[in-house]
Amino acid sequence: LGDIDFIQPPDGSLVGSYQPSRTLPGHPISAFYGFVYDGIYRSEEEISKAPLDKIGGQIKPGDLRFKDLNADGFIDESDRRVLGNPTPTFTYGMNLSAGYKNFDFSLLLQGVTGNKIYNYLYQQGTIGDPRYNEGINRLAAVRDRWSVSNPNASMPRIAFRENDYAKNSRVSDFWLQDGAYMRIKNIQLGYTLPNRILKKLQVEKWRLYISASNLLTITDYKGFDPEIGVNSTGYGDVFSANRDLQLGIDRGVYPQPRMLLFGINVTF
Repeated sequence: LGDIDFIQPPDGSLVGSYQPSRTLPGHPISAFYGFVYDGIYRSEEEISKAPLDKIGGQIKPGDLRFKDLNADGFIDESDRRVLGNPTPTFTYGMNLSAGYKNFDFSLLLQGVTGNKIYNYLYQQGTIGDPRYNEGINRLAAVRDRWSVSNPNASMPRIAFRENDYAKNSRVSDFWLQDGAYMRIKNIQLGYTLPNRILKKLQVEKWRLYISASNLLTITDYKGFDPEIGVNSTGYGDVFSANRDLQLGIDRGVYPQPRMLLFGINVTF
């Protein structure tokens, strides 16, 4: 990068002024960059003993806690680091086919491993942004949000003000999820009628088949679909123009459809 320390996409109002991606020497292109999650504050006493958070205003019970990586007693810009790679380290596929008498079978598996996905949709669907998301439905995970009656929740508290939202929406590995998956992309079973029947029907070949696409996906990813492609945009010119530097961000890409087909191949 020459004299440039890093490349970061211009702000497109995604998660405040902090973009999830940054390209630095020695790291993958568009690597995820942010704070390291360290639990949820459960009480005022816990907050008083923690490093002073200098970003996002007053911390309250139910807010996300982040690690003080340089141990200076503060949570600030110097505590951000590279969090993960949006690009798979290994992409694989397997095509199997078999036949027995008049039956034929084919199977196509595909998958990736070694990549992370920044689940922006999950973030917006749980804590949301009170400036824009008033009255919209939330994801089921929001049921386990922090509250006085649910202090051991897995999700931070609901934000009703912009400043409260900004604290928990800052880029961190809390919103980063494993993007590895294995998918049955296509599976097909066919049967070709025997010659004695073909002669009666006066056709050369008659094959019946059933086929399924995207039948099963094995993944730990919490979004709709781990196969988000190179860029999951949908947010106008700023994001579209910088898609090469914003890899692996799921803003709500439409999931791959699951299809079941029945068919007949006839040759006269």
